[in-house]
Amino acid sequence: MRLLKPEFSKVLTELNQVEKQLDEWIKTAHARISLSLSIKDPTYLNALAPIEDALDEIHRFFSPLAHLNAVKNSPELRQVYEACLLKLSAFNTALAQREDLYELHVKVNATLEEKTDHLSMIKKQALKWALRDFRLSGVHLPKAEKAKLMKIEQRLSELASTFSNHVLDCTDAFSFHALKETLLTGLPEATRKAAKLKAEAQKKSGFLLGLDAPTYLAVMTFAENRSLRERFYTAYCTRASDQGPHEAAFDNQGVMKEILVLKAEKAQLLGFKNFVEFSLASKMAPSSETVHQFLEDLLLKSRSFAEKEKRELQSFAKKQGLGGNLKPWDVAYYSERYQQEYFNLDQEKLRKFFPVSQVLSGLFELIRQLFGVILVQTEAETWDPSVIFYELHDLEKHSLLGGVYLDLFAREKKRSGAWMDDFCGRVRNSRFALQYPIAFLTCNFEPSVGSALSTLTHDDVLTLFHEFGHGLQHLLTRIEVPGVNGINGIPWDAVELPSQFLENFAWESEVIAMISSHVDTSEKLPQAIFQQLLKLKHFQAGLHMLRQLEFALFDLGIHETPSPDIQNLLNAIRSQTALIPVPKFNRFQHSFSHIFAGGYAAGYYSYKWAEVLSCDAYERFKEEGVLNAETGKQFRETILALGGSQEAMDIFKAFRGREPTVDALLKSSGLSGV
Repeated sequence: MRLLKPEFSKVLTELNQVEKQLDEWIKTAHARISLSLSIKDPTYLNALAPIEDALDEIHRFFSPLAHLNAVKNSPELRQVYEACLLKLSAFNTALAQREDLYELHVKVNATLEEKTDHLSMIKKQALKWALRDFRLSGVHLPKAEKAKLMKIEQRLSELASTFSNHVLDCTDAFSFHALKETLLTGLPEATRKAAKLKAEAQKKSGFLLGLDAPTYLAVMTFAENRSLRERFYTAYCTRASDQGPHEAAFDNQGVMKEILVLKAEKAQLLGFKNFVEFSLASKMAPSSETVHQFLEDLLLKSRSFAEKEKRELQSFAKKQGLGGNLKPWDVAYYSERYQQEYFNLDQEKLRKFFPVSQVLSGLFELIRQLFGVILVQTEAETWDPSVIFYELHDLEKHSLLGGVYLDLFAREKKRSGAWMDDFCGRVRNSRFALQYPIAFLTCNFEPSVGSALSTLTHDDVLTLFHEFGHGLQHLLTRIEVPGVNGINGIPWDAVELPSQFLENFAWESEVIAMISSHVDTSEKLPQAIFQQLLKLKHFQAGLHMLRQLEFALFDLGIHETPSPDIQNLLNAIRSQTALIPVPKFNRFQHSFSHIFAGGYAAGYYSYKWAEVLSCDAYERFKEEGVLNAETGKQFRETILALGGSQEAMDIFKAFRGREPTVDALLKSSGLSGV
């Protein structure tokens, strides 16, 4: 048994052929569709499975190109990617609007109606989602409106790519040149070393700091120079905006407005009042009123906590010598000093206990104990020397499960943030051959400098666990039908369940013992420090909750009206959520890629919605044993294994025995009791 791995070097060396090759794959898919439509007595196996094979082949062809565009961006690669993206968008939109293809799915669905065997039930669920998606793509629209919708979809694909490019280009364009090291007082040694090496590489004296996430966070958290923090804050929150230095070329204002107008048009074409209603048609939440009530209830229950936290931080900063009120560029800095004084925790000292190699080793051991899975490092072609490939194997069955590429460190030309994406899913094709799933797991941690070991903050550890949760749901699925395997077919407001769930283990003493080993002494994290870390779990939980609610309410607000005044709407929401006033120049929304270039448009609330599910699911482990293998097995066989093959709530209840309650989220966040 072997994994079908992507050939990244081939993509890069044959860039000038990629568009032509994609045309051939699309041509082949059209031929297979025509053949399936000509079958007199269509079934899932003879008609739909060959189409699914063709679409899977296109995905496997395009996926490495899309991934390289995100992690190894270049002008040449970007140009080819965007051209292919437009062709794929047109192809997918046209397919979703074909009435003959829709009718084929209806006919095949009828052949399954009386069947009750397990595979037929899975296929029926896949067809249920497919028929819904046909309707949400306008399959029944008149010809002229279909053409209009296709133009909208193509333009939205263009705009999403443009939005991302503007953010990436602005991030890469920023550079701060410090001639004197005294300007960098307080910054971690690794950050200063990296800045010095960057300056030397450009034949400059002193230090060069970029706006990549690790450097930005280091400056905001540790730089004693308040003016430096303000400069970085200003640069970061004005990226791709009219307030930044590159507004002429990279301002996303017009991009955002056009995206919102087109999404509103799309929703109305399809019979929805607004894009929020369209978005919720494929999610767990039943209505926008339900989502608003959910978010506003959390806001009501967390605001008093946040106000208390803000008063405490303001008082502490004043004792530390801050004149006047806290500014946004002061929050992370004084929060870190507060932690050091009252929790006796220094994040830079703490990270020495979490070298990347030990964290991975401990995480893999946790996965082995809970889910009966081992990860084995194997050879594979990668796009950067730091990338590692692992195969996953089932311990009990001694069988291959899939593979995952880990790309953990920040670098130039790599998109910021952390995410999981896939090269291919688990599929039993029309010839009954099994394709094993492969995932890309990407983070942007601070890379090592020189001979020093790469280390992680505890927040980094949480990020790694989070993305691995997504990866496990993709890799441990036992569903082999496209559309409902892995994370496919799962409502967007439930897809964060396994990722947020896995984060909880990084707060347990048993797991901390697995993932910690001091870089100098090999000492495990001492219990005294661990207890202080636990206290930190709920530190500023109210302020963090309000920040997430601000994002979610803003996302809903801008998608509920056809052409909103983006800034005024955000300002109105901030009057409820931002306890520390935000400067007028702040243009955070111009780099809010989750909703303008990702899959979270009118769905950012999903993080909190899914957190209710994840916290409640984790409560069962707290009740039965954090490392209880039997509980882990049941979690694997339900949440991780079943994908979208059943209703999300039914899968949750199969594991938990009941519907979820919001109490577990409030308890986990330290926000219960008011």
